[in-house]
Amino acid sequence: MAPAWLAALLLLVLAVPPARGADEARLKRGEVLFQAADCVACHTDVKGGGAPLAGGRPLATPFGVFFSPNISPDRQTGIGAWSEAEFRRALREGVGRHGEYLFPVFPYLAFSGMTDADIADLYAYLLSRPPVAQPDKPHRLRFPFGWRFLQFFWRTLFFREGPLPPVAGESAEWNRGRYLVEAVVHCQECHTPRNLLGGLETGRAFSGNPQGPDGMKVPNVTGDAETGIGAWSVDDVATLLKTGQTPDMDFVGSGMGDVVKGTAALSDADRRAIAVYVKSLPAIRTEKKKPAS
Repeated sequence: MAPAWLAALLLLVLAVPPARGADEARLKRGEVLFQAADCVACHTDVKGGGAPLAGGRPLATPFGVFFSPNISPDRQTGIGAWSEAEFRRALREGVGRHGEYLFPVFPYLAFSGMTDADIADLYAYLLSRPPVAQPDKPHRLRFPFGWRFLQFFWRTLFFREGPLPPVAGESAEWNRGRYLVEAVVHCQECHTPRNLLGGLETGRAFSGNPQGPDGMKVPNVTGDAETGIGAWSVDDVATLLKTGQTPDMDFVGSGMGDVVKGTAALSDADRRAIAVYVKSLPAIRTEKKKPAS
């Protein structure tokens, strides 16, 4: 009979590979979510030569200029000292580590819909990235929009806490697509117009936004045949999400180019699910600009 210490050692050795495999699987899932949510594009000041996830990217809005925070795992200036519960609270409730309301330029309205499991995997992946010691830049906001307590009233009007429940009577594929579109990839944040208070005009969801992030014009992706993508097939949408190519053989650029880099990391099944959901959106006609005479 083997000594007790040898038996214990063998049990420990046999137990390590499955645990390591589970960790690797979690990080892989987290990486896909990280890419699909386009975290690096918002939290990296590429034009300013910033390091990945160190923050500092400016985002111009009608309320002033916001600068994205450092979400690298640096313990002093990033999120390295955050617990998983604190990270989940930020995404689910839009509340920071010290109990402060987060500004909705951070799309917690969408991320609130994510499952606890997906949030945990995303957290694990972020903590596996290289830390960068870089303090956050202060926002430059117009008075009085820098007063965080005003978010209490804004949230009362526009925020509904998740997670996003499945819709009964719809297929698993449709519900998966809805989850990815409305929570993880947060498509409405760009493709839905906003009112004067910065809230999403949900009655015109996905109908485009002439004043999108940084003033970019974001197109209508509803089923309207003339002003939306009603003439596109499910395969057309899925192809765009993989390669960036449109049915007329053009390629998307600007902010959507960054989005495609993320959706390209999804599985074919997930991209098709997104396409199925998007093609189910009710058609909303938007006004076309008249050509200059």
